[in-house]
Amino acid sequence: MPILERLEDFTSPRQPLVLTIGNFDGMHRGHCALLKHAQTLAKEGELLALTFRNHPSQVLKPHQPTSLLITLSHKLHLLQQFGVDRILLLPFTHSLSQSSAKSFIKNVRECIPFSHLVLGHDARLGHNREGDPLTIKAISKKWDFDIHYFKEHRHEGEIVSSTRIRDALQRGDLIDVEKLLGRSYSIYGPVIPGQGKGKKLGFPTANLRVLGLSLPPFGVYAVEIIHDLRRVSGIANLGVAPTLRKDDEPILEVHLFESNQDWVGSHLEVVFKQFIRSEQKFYDLNQLQKQIHRDILFVRNLLDFK
Repeated sequence: MPILERLEDFTSPRQPLVLTIGNFDGMHRGHCALLKHAQTLAKEGELLALTFRNHPSQVLKPHQPTSLLITLSHKLHLLQQFGVDRILLLPFTHSLSQSSAKSFIKNVRECIPFSHLVLGHDARLGHNREGDPLTIKAISKKWDFDIHYFKEHRHEGEIVSSTRIRDALQRGDLIDVEKLLGRSYSIYGPVIPGQGKGKKLGFPTANLRVLGLSLPPFGVYAVEIIHDLRRVSGIANLGVAPTLRKDDEPILEVHLFESNQDWVGSHLEVVFKQFIRSEQKFYDLNQLQKQIHRDILFVRNLLDFK
């Protein structure tokens, strides 16, 4: 599926062309319901999702940016899995943040002849969020497209929102997170080179960056990784690994039970199954090694690993 990075790269649309604009952080139940609605409008036409490479808060609130629910690669992966025909991935810049709603839509419409625009119920476009529903509806008449605001989505009577998911994550409530996402909580991204210290202890790991993400509590988790439709059980440490590292940047380190593959460069989805224990600093490497053995035995029994 094509991922475009400039408005000018868009060519040869099928009609009707339905455009939806949003951050899609988390790709939760509400986002999926909105996209399904957009797909019904597209029918035999095309669905285009315009989203941003960086979260707007990184420009608007650089000293206190919003922590993300998923990585950029995870968002694109989920949008592709959902069946969006094309993705327009734009950087959110200071210049863009100063554009009026009218100017922004004019620039998009001149390159992309969309016939329908689908937005979330609380979407506001343009500088200072000036593009409220009344403003966008007036613009739609001038530029001859239909505007659709998707209603607030609820699951089991409760509003689904990225804010609620962040709160549940911080509490470590993976069950509530799963209900709101509509899928198990996971982290998806490329495997980066590690320091090799886990391998020296006899527990090689595949390491994923998690900086900037909204995370569950640091600690040890039973996990499952998904790669090319293959699932492998394992154990993971989410945190700063204080016994082995001096860096305070959190890392997700995954040890797999039945794989000796070098995963560096591969994209893995790490699915969190259950919290095991909090992260802790050990007196020496021998203590750490013994605890890892105990953790692995516990997780193997928990997952009924054969």
